Amino acid sequence: MKKLISAIAEFAAVCVAATSLVANAAYIDPSGNDGVTANDSLYIQKFLAGLFPSYNLNSMDVDMNGVVSQMDSDKILSYLTNKDKPLLADAPANYDTTTLKNMEERVYRKHSYSSSSSTSYTTYTVKRPPSSNMMSFDSDCMPMGIIGDNTMIRDYDTAVVSLRNYGTGFIVGEHIIATAAHCVSNYNTGTFRDNIIDIIDENNIIIDSFHAESVHVPTNYFTTNSATRMKHDYALLYVPSIDLSEYGMFFFGVAKNDYLSNTSNQVIVAGFPSQYPNGYDNSVYGLRFKAIGNVQNNFTDFRFSYNTDTAGGDSGGPVYVEEGFVGSDNLWHEYKTVVGIHTHNGNSGVRVTPELLTFYNRNQYLN
Repeated sequence: MKKLISAIAEFAAVCVAATSLVANAAYIDPSGNDGVTANDSLYIQKFLAGLFPSYNLNSMDVDMNGVVSQMDSDKILSYLTNKDKPLLADAPANYDTTTLKNMEERVYRKHSYSSSSSTSYTTYTVKRPPSSNMMSFDSDCMPMGIIGDNTMIRDYDTAVVSLRNYGTGFIVGEHIIATAAHCVSNYNTGTFRDNIIDIIDENNIIIDSFHAESVHVPTNYFTTNSATRMKHDYALLYVPSIDLSEYGMFFFGVAKNDYLSNTSNQVIVAGFPSQYPNGYDNSVYGLRFKAIGNVQNNFTDFRFSYNTDTAGGDSGGPVYVEEGFVGSDNLWHEYKTVVGIHTHNGNSGVRVTPELLTFYNRNQYLN
């Protein structure tokens, strides 16, 4: 979070004089100032930080690749630094600029691991950010989700962590790990699992191991209604004693419907599967893998599907898109943008939406 605040401060210091930009400027003007300025970059940053109650995804999708992410914000700043490089070649005249609905206000259960009871919790509601922020069945043991040959390959990103015996998580803040709700709780019994969190390096050595102080799960996950439960199958582990960012960190983005409907678009799932590809010893703990696949044009407002190879144990891992561009410094800038949390072999996950952005990035109930 410190990095985010620092980044926002840097954006605010950039010259904000309006700049003309061919005929498509209106389509990449999220702040509504009728010009491409640093305020547009700041607007996207604030959206990704969970600060907006409503939003217009199309106006923030600067490169029109279907994903609103940190890269969109950075591309604006790169353009302002070197205006000889076009920001966007063309945009259709009928580009949709509809503002989508307000985010839901969701209730969460917070369980402190210092409690002697595995069912104890308090509740809180994550409210919509104020408009002033605007600028004018349990899933523990599932079958393999392998489609054809197992195409998983080793992954060495220590920002993907092992929840020993229960699945995968990934670092999204200095003290925050994102995962699936079923990896940290049991909806049927109402209990919370005290996971051991392992950081495992590229040599399969546990370089750090610790417990979270608390776990946060949507109240609606604890229901017998499977559709509701699947919609809310995400969770947060709070680890105040360690700066997790030294092991790496993922940033969230939001995939638009047109990205998820195009089956040529790809996503990557990373995690700690319970069954390894051929050639690896399944008795060895902690081998991290990733696999790439295509989205399947099967989605709702809160979930989506893909044909990426996964296995039990991958639950709670990041579903991400690899992006990149050549900046004004003539260097390649690469991004891993998380657009979902893997929850079911079959294969599907929870979509990143403004509800999740606010829950993970602007949650005031962690302490």
